[in-house]
Amino acid sequence: MKIFLIFSLFSTFFFLKLKSNYYYHTSFLQSSKNDPYDINDAPITYYANGPCSTKNCDKCISSIVCQCPNGYAQDPKKTVNEEEKSCSYKMKKQWVFFILELIFPFGFGHFYAKRIFYGVCKMISLIVVVCVDVFLKKKISNFKLKQNFNVGMYVLYFGYLVWHITDIVLIGINYWKDGKGIALTTLKKD
Repeated sequence: MKIFLIFSLFSTFFFLKLKSNYYYHTSFLQSSKNDPYDINDAPITYYANGPCSTKNCDKCISSIVCQCPNGYAQDPKKTVNEEEKSCSYKMKKQWVFFILELIFPFGFGHFYAKRIFYGVCKMISLIVVVCVDVFLKKKISNFKLKQNFNVGMYVLYFGYLVWHITDIVLIGINYWKDGKGIALTTLKKD
């Protein structure tokens, strides 16, 4: 139990440190507001670098920079050219991600946000814990061994619960980005 708590504290510190460094290393295709922690600021605005004209952009900042409309960004894996519309990637919504992850603790929210690896890890973890609990519990006949097994299963379920609650909190504070590294859109303030 002590090892689990130390690991949890270490991983939380690591992720918070990673987050503080992540915002300032944006892709060359996109930039955002200067202070990502300022909640009173306007929503994040993305820009696409590449040839900008009335054919492929709604709002040209210059001949090589296009400002994306709210809710859209430039896919980092696509290059902008004259024929293709820039800023064609529809950003994922934070509230949908939050609700899916809150209601379905199997990683469904991560699948929505195209964070496939994390969603698969979460789903497989839960399936393994439940299968071990259901199938191995039936095979144990020794009372003392069964008690120890139950304690171990409680620890595993508690660990998964901590993981899920941490995930919900991180989604709620908009820590996660989608699978392409683009921020999630938040509800607009009126």
